[in-house]
Amino acid sequence: MRYYFLTLVLLWSMPLLAQETEETESVVRERPEERPVPPRIYLLRGLSREHGHWSEEFLGELRDQFPGVAITFMDLPGAGEYNDRKAFMSVKKMANFLHETHRDSLAEYRGNNILLATSLGGIVALEWMDRYPDDFDGAIMAASGFKGICKGNERVMPKAKFASLSVLLTGNMPKREAKLLRINSNYHQGDSTLLNRWITIQEERPISRMSMVKQGLGGMFYKPKKKKVTVPLLILGSEGDRLVHPNCICDVQEWFKGTMSLHPSAGHGIPIDAPAWIVNETADWWERQLALRAGGNPRKTVEQGDSDGLAN
Repeated sequence: MRYYFLTLVLLWSMPLLAQETEETESVVRERPEERPVPPRIYLLRGLSREHGHWSEEFLGELRDQFPGVAITFMDLPGAGEYNDRKAFMSVKKMANFLHETHRDSLAEYRGNNILLATSLGGIVALEWMDRYPDDFDGAIMAASGFKGICKGNERVMPKAKFASLSVLLTGNMPKREAKLLRINSNYHQGDSTLLNRWITIQEERPISRMSMVKQGLGGMFYKPKKKKVTVPLLILGSEGDRLVHPNCICDVQEWFKGTMSLHPSAGHGIPIDAPAWIVNETADWWERQLALRAGGNPRKTVEQGDSDGLAN
């Protein structure tokens, strides 16, 4: 009789156990896959350039590599959206202006803000991170040289100095843009479509030669105050840059540490000549930062603790 009773209890409970197991498996199957929160990437170009100079190819690569990314275009006073304002000759004032302008969105995306800046933009980026270290969680400086770190003839190579002076002395805007294209690109010097696009940008939002002079002088005389940067850094350059010597990029990496990578042949305008490369480097580097953050070190990178953080 006792065994009969136990058998009935087991038979009665088995459907309930099976149902509970199915419900548990259903919950496991329906649990959404955890994915990294898409970052907000802030883009800043260099001397005399503005938000319109980011190409569709570059932006397409950025959206492919960072699904759901929010992109913020930034301009320096005197250029782009702010071309009617007086340009600053002080990098400190440029950094303060950008911080104040984008304060709200920076607070909204705290923890996932990335700054990608080229040339003079990288110089401004460094001052920005020094003054407001909590604004960004990672920064990419591309083709940026610094006084006090790089040798004078490597920070701006001799031929590039004469070419830059020629740009400032050229009153004809289309000719001036053609000269700027030759300085910045190794691949698109005869690209009439790209040149015409640059000419259109200047017709719509012209930057004055005085603004170019002020921006240039600001970058020329800026000297970093510190060696340590608390924001994780990716430092990019090119072996083919005819304006900033690759040795200068190596010196910048040696000074600030961080990760460094050099493209073999692109010109000074790396986003122009190698948009896929610069985005791939950024995506791989950011993935490593997220992995380190998941390990409990939100601001420490392998590269900042190890001077061998090079990826040539």
